[in-house]
Amino acid sequence: MVKHRFFALFAAFGLSLSSASALAGTTVITFDEDTIAGNLVSLKHGTVITDQYAAVGVRVSVDNASSGPDLGVLYDTKPGTGGGKNNDRDSDLTGPNWGNSNIANVNNYSAGNALIIQENSYGCSDGVCNNPDDQVGRRGDGLAGYITFDLDFELSSLGFDLIDFQADLSAPEVSQSQVILSNAMDSVAYNFSDFLSAPNSAMFGENSINRVVLNSLGLSGVNQVKFKVFGTGAIDTLRLGENTSTQVSEPFSLALFGLALVGLFRVTRKS
Repeated sequence: MVKHRFFALFAAFGLSLSSASALAGTTVITFDEDTIAGNLVSLKHGTVITDQYAAVGVRVSVDNASSGPDLGVLYDTKPGTGGGKNNDRDSDLTGPNWGNSNIANVNNYSAGNALIIQENSYGCSDGVCNNPDDQVGRRGDGLAGYITFDLDFELSSLGFDLIDFQADLSAPEVSQSQVILSNAMDSVAYNFSDFLSAPNSAMFGENSINRVVLNSLGLSGVNQVKFKVFGTGAIDTLRLGENTSTQVSEPFSLALFGLALVGLFRVTRKS
């Protein structure tokens, strides 16, 4: 009888190790109706985004390079002014009937809410801005600011949609805008112009929408994604693939082993 209990204890110990290093999958953030900690959360036009996604290990912060507030705000890309949408200040952020795109059947694609660097602070004190509008790049260098996603996990892959980044390479929106991936010690940056070639084959331009997928990040241990935004534009539909190769830390493994031995000792005495 002791032998069977001994086996059960170490089977449970092995299961604990297996569960701790189990596949976590991909976290998808649409900025529309997202399931957060088991609850369906609907976010509306003008919502200021900060820690709404903390339950899934994602925190958002914004640094506005111009005179506007340091706010990331949702812009409803659907046409019209109804359904809680107060205005259509920027037709370049509106679709379907998108411009250039690498998304199949794009003119039937509804992007819903997208995240912008907010240009003004009108009515934002209650957490929902009255006049969502994307920040124009500052005079001189065209930098609008930074949108940063700090993660409680490590990335293995990354996807995102880019809306209304201009194709004119005499302007900095594509040639200088970047996504910067960082770990505790290092970082690697990709210019949006890097996505013009395959496999992404983005087609930037006014009112454009393009999907970017990075299956190879070029850096291990990535736990921060930062968008350096020039000109105007919006970010949508983040697909955050979690690194599944991280194993249980040694102290945790030893603690589990110790618990198993204590359980074995108790079972032996009882029998």
